[in-house]
Amino acid sequence: MRDRIFCGFHFTWGEKQGQVRKWEERQYICVRDKSWSLILAPEGEEPELFHLPSDPHEMNNVYKTCSGQAQEMKQCLDKFLRGVKE
Repeated sequence: MRDRIFCGFHFTWGEKQGQVRKWEERQYICVRDKSWSLILAPEGEEPELFHLPSDPHEMNNVYKTCSGQAQEMKQCLDKFLRGVKE
């Protein structure tokens, strides 16, 4: 069993404004373990951190109140990304 899962994804959606559809695309990076899920959003958006045992549907962002855990998860992600680039 893995200790952590790392993933990246992009999200594209369109919004119709009059006769023109406006497309937006954003890229996200995520790291999760059995207790936590950290989602890093594009610049300008606040990251999201969820405590999975108490919030399995990821509805309550605790990024600001659990900053130590968020930093630990971010360090794991940074280490993983450095390994991928090498």
